Amino acid sequence: MFGLVGLTYAVKEAGKRDPSWESAVIALVIGLAAMAVFIRRQRCSAAPLIDFALFADPRFTAGVATALVASAALIGVELVFSQRLQLVLGYSPLEAGLLILPIPAAAFFAGPLTGLALPRLGGERVLWAALLLSGLALAAFLATHQGPTVYWIAALAAMGFGAGASMTAASTVIMLSAPEEQAGMAASVEEVSFELGGALGIALLGSLMSALYSQAMIVPQGVVLADEARDSIDEALILADGLKPDQAQQVIALAQSAFDHAFVGVVGAAVAMLIAVAFTLYWKLSPRRRA
Repeated sequence: MFGLVGLTYAVKEAGKRDPSWESAVIALVIGLAAMAVFIRRQRCSAAPLIDFALFADPRFTAGVATALVASAALIGVELVFSQRLQLVLGYSPLEAGLLILPIPAAAFFAGPLTGLALPRLGGERVLWAALLLSGLALAAFLATHQGPTVYWIAALAAMGFGAGASMTAASTVIMLSAPEEQAGMAASVEEVSFELGGALGIALLGSLMSALYSQAMIVPQGVVLADEARDSIDEALILADGLKPDQAQQVIALAQSAFDHAFVGVVGAAVAMLIAVAFTLYWKLSPRRRA
């Protein structure tokens, strides 16, 4: 817990507009030290919580990596996309929820279909192929997110299908690559991988969003605006309420433009992460390399 909280705090602090680098470095050192102590204790324990020998199997490691990356990309993109729908495009929370619904709906159908296809295609192949599908679909969304709604909804549905397929394949590969006597431990690692991936997606992609927004948000001369307007679009919209109408419209337009700039950067980072991990798994799990 100390390790994860320390590392997460360091990431969030580094993403602020005016970060305290001393606090970030101290949190990073504490987090790394705590993780090192945890790993050392597990290696020396007669009954460890995590047997790191499991990660010697490349299939087990690939399954855990897929669970982490798929969850991080899915949760991180949903976070920033829901904000864009409401704060930039002006949709209500209900409307935003309905527009995001194609992602989990496609993932819901991908689960059982992937389960049927796994015996024929093989879990290792589905791992990298599903991540690659998610990355390419997210890239298509990035190219069409300002176009007709039907285009980017279709891209998001394809992304959700790939995410659901990758999570199903990850669960199967993790469980099948672990010895029977360590099935409980493998199941715990599987569950934690999904939960930790979601938390990392919020921490990493959320911090990237804040950093990019702060850099892009430039308050025009002659407008007296608190520094909080550069922290988030929420603060900018709230502070704009106290300005004259013409200045308020100018600040709102600048904040929305800065958010869109940050949104493109965050989604682009998620695309790069998914595709990079997909090709890494393809190379690591290739039959020739395993032989």
